[in-house]
Amino acid sequence: MPTQRKLALHNKIYVLEKMTNAIAKANKMRDDIPDKIDKWTYDSYATETPLQLRKDELLGLIDNLIGRLIA
Repeated sequence: MPTQRKLALHNKIYVLEKMTNAIAKANKMRDDIPDKIDKWTYDSYATETPLQLRKDELLGLIDNLIGRLIA
């Protein structure tokens, strides 16, 4: 991932962390973050440790978090 895209994703997640409204946070997660992860990460990323996630696992985790926020 080029450095500029990585920094942009970090900034988006930083803003997300500072949000206090759960619905607004869920909307941002649904409308903004997955799209960037899908476009800016590699499908063939090989994980090196059990703590690293593949793209599909990360997108699934985001879906789960959204569900928990709006439940």
